[in-house]
Amino acid sequence: MWVDGKEWALSKFLYAPMLRARCESAGVGLNVSAVPYIRGHARLRIGNHCYFSEFGVDTGRFMDDPELIIGDHCHIGYQVRFILNQRITLGEHVLIAGGCNIQDSDGHPSDPEARMRGEGLKASDIAPVTFHDYAWVGRGSHILKGVTVGRGAVVAAGSVVAVDVPDGAVAMGSPARILRR
Repeated sequence: MWVDGKEWALSKFLYAPMLRARCESAGVGLNVSAVPYIRGHARLRIGNHCYFSEFGVDTGRFMDDPELIIGDHCHIGYQVRFILNQRITLGEHVLIAGGCNIQDSDGHPSDPEARMRGEGLKASDIAPVTFHDYAWVGRGSHILKGVTVGRGAVVAAGSVVAVDVPDGAVAMGSPARILRR
């Protein structure tokens, strides 16, 4: 009982206020189980009644205005990492299991010569990621730039998703394939 009370107090009086202070907006009922790791200047908007385990947000392009938008009733699991250069959007009731990486860029230029010259990302190397309402992403999955995960779609654990997942579909594998619509 004491541990539950301690965890509640830490969330209510330490972790949630720390996250809320970093957000452009955050709704009511925010529950955070550990100090979030947020590096960079991203704009964060969080809906109502969201739960966060230990998670991180990294931004890479300082000349842009990257944003992470999380809808109502979302659950972000342990060690989820958002790599953000433009925009990642989660609809309502989205579930992201632990150990997932979600990124809106490859983290480096796609042109090998540009990489050799040490150039940064170009606009063509970045594409927003979107999760529609009720999407569910299994543990350890990687969601790559430009992907849209449809309403009620499921991404199986350990998948690497580089293509859109239609509404209600199940995607699995590395690379992920659509198994059921």
